[in-house]
Amino acid sequence: MSIRHRSICLLLTDPLRCESSCLAAALTAAQWTVTERTAAAGLPADVRSGAGGAEPALVLLDMDEPLASTLAADLRARGGAGGSVPVLLRSDVAAAPSPSLVDAVVPRSAGIAAAAAAAAAWRPDDGANTLDRLAVAFGARQVERLAAGLRDLLVEGLARAEAARLAHRIVGFGGSLGFATVASSWRLMDDEEAAGPAWAAARRDARVAIAAIDRWRSNGPS
Repeated sequence: MSIRHRSICLLLTDPLRCESSCLAAALTAAQWTVTERTAAAGLPADVRSGAGGAEPALVLLDMDEPLASTLAADLRARGGAGGSVPVLLRSDVAAAPSPSLVDAVVPRSAGIAAAAAAAAAWRPDDGANTLDRLAVAFGARQVERLAAGLRDLLVEGLARAEAARLAHRIVGFGGSLGFATVASSWRLMDDEEAAGPAWAAARRDARVAIAAIDRWRSNGPS
């Protein structure tokens, strides 16, 4: 998976919004490759089918409820690399959608710069490119097995009660496969009393890594 692919942001907007072009420009300036689509009538057909090109590393919904939860559920229902993509919502919703649908909410009242900054925290690191290099050295099948093992650990670790038990293994496994961001944030999770911000960062980095592994396994080694 090329470096470019880990920088694709799918921006789904409500056509009634007048800031979408400014938001897309801010994301582009932050080195995202932006694919912008309107979605008032539901998830675009090519996005739903995965026929719209490379899977994005991030989806940013610029809209309100109930459309946001509907689209997020449709995204998750795609399964595989399409279903695991992190989803951010830019909205001043009174109640955040389910974490199983939307990973984080960025208040619209905070401005466009805040949305671009929030998106930056969800950019994948170089882990998938390291998987490519390891696959050349050790064989694709062996590296895919290791990547699947890390993914399984991360999914299990996302159950908050399991984080401390699995943290040491995630740190070692993630670091050896090139997922340095995961290794760094999960070092703090071997303490069962780790503070909320530390858990939020660990959860975010796990979600990003899971999606990156899914894209890598879907695309195959480059």
